[in-house]
Amino acid sequence: MFLPTIRLGGSHQLKLGVDLERQAFHQKSERHPYQVMRGDDSVARYVTFEGSPFMARKNFEGSYYLQDAWTPREGLLFEAGLRAEWNQIIRRVEPAPGWQWHGPRNFSVIPSSPRGGADTTMPSRSM
Repeated sequence: MFLPTIRLGGSHQLKLGVDLERQAFHQKSERHPYQVMRGDDSVARYVTFEGSPFMARKNFEGSYYLQDAWTPREGLLFEAGLRAEWNQIIRRVEPAPGWQWHGPRNFSVIPSSPRGGADTTMPSRSM
């Protein structure tokens, strides 16, 4: 969802969103007993498995983000955002900040963790 544009040191276009997802995993494991043999072919150990061969796991994941696309002047764009994720298995919020820089000239980029990016564009010239 885009929020109304804010004019403060250029223009800021704010965007926010939410993602909710429910997952389920079901598996049947075929487990068979086996023997561990010694060098003289005698049985050293006999291994068996107990319990149900069926496994199931459910998970609910939720994430949200807020992003700002700031244009301080024509031809220059900074994007910064914050994304946070939570899931039922890990049970903790994991923030993920990120940023990008778009400008008219070549530049070097130090990427942010865990996300980052860069792009260059040439300004259009009228003839």
